Amino acid sequence: MSTLTKTLLFLCLLLAFVTAASAQTAISAQSIQDFINSVQSGSVPSGQGTPDGVPPSGETICAGQVGAAHGLCTAYCEAMDCDSASPQASSTACAKVRANYLRITGQAGLPCDCPCVNQLPGWIDSVNSTILFCGTSTMEGFIVLETSAPPPFSDPFAAAFNGVGFCGFFPILALPITEQQGMACFNLLQQRAAAAGVTCVS
Repeated sequence: MSTLTKTLLFLCLLLAFVTAASAQTAISAQSIQDFINSVQSGSVPSGQGTPDGVPPSGETICAGQVGAAHGLCTAYCEAMDCDSASPQASSTACAKVRANYLRITGQAGLPCDCPCVNQLPGWIDSVNSTILFCGTSTMEGFIVLETSAPPPFSDPFAAAFNGVGFCGFFPILALPITEQQGMACFNLLQQRAAAAGVTCVS
């Protein structure tokens, strides 16, 4: 996709988000489920050993993290499953790991705090594929990656502004989330691009 085309798409998407946010409308849960059902090629195999159904050795959510941040992310997101409905640790233990991660990185959230990681099939696979381009908007907290994943999974994005957030596949699906979750998604995409050596352009 050319830079001009991406820029025009950024502006169109931002306008749509601002309009949606001001009108306080959201994509219906049924339309999201219909999309998920249409792109799934079969049932997702379930893992064993942790509440989220994926053993730590099979998770890649913390890829791109380094040093203590990687260890804390792995503990919080993978070993303890603090982001799941049935964590493997107490809320106190999860809160301590989270606080240490936030203190070390200065970020608004952990990668697994991004709902698209677990709620939107294909999103994290796209994020973990080869990154070809990264674009951001200086006007709002918006980021999109162009990846080697096949359409419609090639362009994962995240946005966070004015008290709302979004993540999904640009420009076909936007999952409404909180602003804090949007920042976690934003940080995740930014980290993946940096780890791949791709500079985000605005």
